[in-house]
Amino acid sequence: KISFLGAASEVTGSCYLLEYGDEKVLVDCGLFQSSKFCDERSFATFPFDPKSIGAVFVTHAHIDHIGRVPRLLSAGFHGAIYSIHPTKALGELMLHDSLVVLQKEHKDHEPIYTEENIASTMALWEGKNYHEKITVGSFSCTFYRAGHILGSAMALIEVDGKKILFSGDLGNPNNPLLFPAEHASGIDYLVVESTYGDRIHED
Repeated sequence: KISFLGAASEVTGSCYLLEYGDEKVLVDCGLFQSSKFCDERSFATFPFDPKSIGAVFVTHAHIDHIGRVPRLLSAGFHGAIYSIHPTKALGELMLHDSLVVLQKEHKDHEPIYTEENIASTMALWEGKNYHEKITVGSFSCTFYRAGHILGSAMALIEVDGKKILFSGDLGNPNNPLLFPAEHASGIDYLVVESTYGDRIHED
């Protein structure tokens, strides 16, 4: 079962819950953003028990994909967090940077996470290489290049003989600083970002 808990009919708050029997994993867990940097929905209780999540697979380091991960830990999550190595390094910088913004923006109450939450998050976060298979219970995840930012990845989740590809955010071709997105085949289900789907792109 796949539940779309953000970035569906909107462009922030990416969070996908995959369930197989009693096992659960997430792909991304991002901040909701609006005219204010942090949408009030980001403070809401998660629609699942964070203690039940076995792992979080992170596609890239932008805050709308990682901004609620520290909040997961404060709500009881104690599984592993996986991403490509540069995403882990950039993710730590992004979380520290966004905390400064959150503290300025939400002076009326505590920010969504703290420096201690960031430290706990990084202690659970493991960097991986592209094409390296990661197994968590019945789930496995393999990251492929997405060409969006440094370390960005598509997450291929395999479970019960099915292959589900989460594109994360995709980059434009011909970027001199990044490898382009890889081609994928043999996919049963594709969950693809379409933030700029109404634009004319290069071939």
